[in-house]
Amino acid sequence: MTSSLNKKLDTTVSKQRFLSIFKSWSIRILILSSILELVLFPELPVLVGIAYSVIGWLIVYNIVLNEKTINNYPLSSLVVLGYGLCNFYLPMPATLLELKPITYNLTVPYSVFFHGIMSLSIVAISFRIYIHFANTKLVSPARRLLKYSGFYTSPDDLQIWLMGLVGIISLFVLYYAGIHTEEGESSSSKLIQGFFPFAYCPYFLFFKNLYSGTPKRRNNIYIFVAYSLIILLLAFMTNHRATFMKVVMGLCFTYLLSLLMNRISPDIFSGKKIAAYVIIVYLLTGPLVNLGLAMVTVRAQKKETSSIDMISKTIDVFFNEEALNQTRKKMEGVIVTNYLWDEHYVDNIFLARLCNLKASDLNLYHAERIDDSTPMREFLGNFVLALFPSPLLQILDITIDKKQIMKASYGDYLYYLSTGDYNGLESKRQSQVNGAGIAAFGYLYLLLLALVIIPVFYAVDLLSFRHDKRQFITVPALTIMPMLMTFFNYEGISTFLGFIIRGWIQMVVVYIILFRLTGFISKIFKI
Repeated sequence: MTSSLNKKLDTTVSKQRFLSIFKSWSIRILILSSILELVLFPELPVLVGIAYSVIGWLIVYNIVLNEKTINNYPLSSLVVLGYGLCNFYLPMPATLLELKPITYNLTVPYSVFFHGIMSLSIVAISFRIYIHFANTKLVSPARRLLKYSGFYTSPDDLQIWLMGLVGIISLFVLYYAGIHTEEGESSSSKLIQGFFPFAYCPYFLFFKNLYSGTPKRRNNIYIFVAYSLIILLLAFMTNHRATFMKVVMGLCFTYLLSLLMNRISPDIFSGKKIAAYVIIVYLLTGPLVNLGLAMVTVRAQKKETSSIDMISKTIDVFFNEEALNQTRKKMEGVIVTNYLWDEHYVDNIFLARLCNLKASDLNLYHAERIDDSTPMREFLGNFVLALFPSPLLQILDITIDKKQIMKASYGDYLYYLSTGDYNGLESKRQSQVNGAGIAAFGYLYLLLLALVIIPVFYAVDLLSFRHDKRQFITVPALTIMPMLMTFFNYEGISTFLGFIIRGWIQMVVVYIILFRLTGFISKIFKI
């Protein structure tokens, strides 16, 4: 009886596109979350928060979630979808899972909700403007140049593995040469950093039909387990939590994109897939969270501890529940110098990276306490100049101290202007588009956001291409899937400018070098 019921369910689901399933369930969960939120926390700020989530998601729902848009503009659609999911949709169910209201730990909730809707509206309008002009002759030369360079040629399986190997080697170079500790790195060290994301390339073989039209081979799961252990050991040795977190988040987002582009069967209720989902949820809410906490716990011992000892210390803490609980309590309120800067919103480290409204709250709170926005604009200007390669700055006769500028994050400088606390300028506080924008430009930041985000949409969509009437995603685009989905969780306008000015160009150049190099080696093995 159960077997026949599962078969019937599978057949029904397979007749539907995943997009329609995703849309219908997103609305159901949103309605249920709204009801629970109102019942459990009947307060005016919470009611406004519910309206914020519903309005925000409906904007994204109507502007992005249709097959034509996703298939023609997959990566720019993903940027907007990621903004909607991370900043509007997920905060309510994520906080509810921990029995907290959407307004948990927010000091200026109304400002968060107001500025959030304003910026999303600008992004939505900008996205429609971008789509209107995307296929004109004005934007085609860059695509032709990339095609001529071989950028849109799909790598074979051996090339993918070789790219992964180069990525791992670059991590060794970065962390054992001490390059990552220098704030004003040289242009060569920046280039080496560009190779590291390709360490995740072998995992893309599970999604081969996203980047290639050639048939997918059966993958040996044991090889991937061994490769994953290497990545995990490297994360322990370097105490770089993002190393393994990006693997997990990147795979989840790539899987979502595969479903949205109909490259994977939408039979999400099959027995094997349900079992896989249960295992993934268990890992994301248990062992992997504890692993991240263990790495945070031993971070203070990083400088005086060898790499091998870092592995053993991390494992020891992982199995020490008392030590993990102490770290959890510390992370609920982080004291920096003389003032409270509490970024805590949700406990789960993965959800905290995706849907932390507290970052927006902190930035808006401190932005409201700045009388003169001129220093903030000057800091942004210097920050943008520091993105350019040093040789180019020398040619243009521009003198700046990159090391000094890069010591402080945008959030650090905002905090300094608000509180006068000079000692906290190297704390790497998280900034956010709305608060950072208001602090530097007032409401003019909304216009600047529109002017900057359109080139970002264009740049990310250049990382996809059409072949035989099908849309494909390039390998370098797959390496930055976590960034694309969480683009608006970073520094804001400075992040977008950094991506356009340096990040995108460096990624393309690095990939072309890798593609040529690994292609040459691959041909030798095939002789």
